[in-house]
Amino acid sequence: MEPDKKSVLIVDDTQENIEVLKSILHEEYVIKVAKSGALALKIAASPKPPDLILLDVMMPEMDGYEVCRQLKANPQTRDIPIIFVTAKSEIDDETNGFLLGAADYITKPISPPIVLARIKTHLALKASADFLRNQNDYLEAEVNRRVAQIEKIEDIFGKVVDPRIRDHLLHKGMQMSGDVAEGAVLFCDIRHFTAYAESRDPHQVIHFLNTFFGEAAACIEREGGFINKYLGDAFMAVFGTPFELEDCRAAALRAAQAIRHVVTELNARRSNEAPFAIAMGLHAGPMVAGLVGSAHRMEFTLIGDTVNTASRLESLCREHHVDIILSAAMLRGTPPACLRPLGLTTLRGRQQALEIYTC
Repeated sequence: MEPDKKSVLIVDDTQENIEVLKSILHEEYVIKVAKSGALALKIAASPKPPDLILLDVMMPEMDGYEVCRQLKANPQTRDIPIIFVTAKSEIDDETNGFLLGAADYITKPISPPIVLARIKTHLALKASADFLRNQNDYLEAEVNRRVAQIEKIEDIFGKVVDPRIRDHLLHKGMQMSGDVAEGAVLFCDIRHFTAYAESRDPHQVIHFLNTFFGEAAACIEREGGFINKYLGDAFMAVFGTPFELEDCRAAALRAAQAIRHVVTELNARRSNEAPFAIAMGLHAGPMVAGLVGSAHRMEFTLIGDTVNTASRLESLCREHHVDIILSAAMLRGTPPACLRPLGLTTLRGRQQALEIYTC
């Protein structure tokens, strides 16, 4: 087959009709012939199908209408243009052909110029349809690729920051700056971590951190908070901003107590290791939430005296031999019975003394 020539399948049970069509088409097209409907279906579904089919109606065993119906029902052959070439010239016959999906209907005796013109027209239409179909397939594949890429980026972004923060940032964009809100902050640090890491394989250290951080994060998320940042062996969790909670202070305290329970359970599971301990500081008040950094790299964080105070309360745990210290600002009304006062303390950089508690 010449590469620039289209192929035409002639389907007719009469050799004389086949020869007439071959004499008209042989110079411009590669000719294929089928003298039965069954053979026509087989050729059309072959690895090298015809570009167009000229189909007689009146054939034994399987007439042209049935051949057309089966060709159009098969996804592999339904896009091949079919032109009926037949002596059946009644309007109902022609209508039936078009209803079955034929592209055209030529009645015998045929006119060679009309046959050539109709074939040329329908091959051109098919070429245009194929081009558009390929373009649509390409565009659909490209859209799916881009969507998958965006979903992957969002998934990664949702692991770098809390998924709720990711969605919030994607929605509000760079407008998220300078929002002042009330909330509670929990700072948590692993005690004596430097000595622990120094005597162990780095992979073992990472596994330990990820195990603890994963279970601690679950405690925080159950109470409606989120981890804003990890700082080596420490993390900072926030409650009440930018996602409002009915009582962010109580939520933060419940999360701290749940994290304490996690430490107890992890130490029980690590019976062959020396137990580890943590220190947590909790404070509540106004904070500024927004994007901080350079034009090339930014991160969502919370800044303010509330954050600094929670961090410094955490550092007091060792001095008071406790694992949780919270400020009076964390309480509403009378302190719960589970709390034990630790007195007044003046934090570095602050003039006003704070009343602090543990539980």
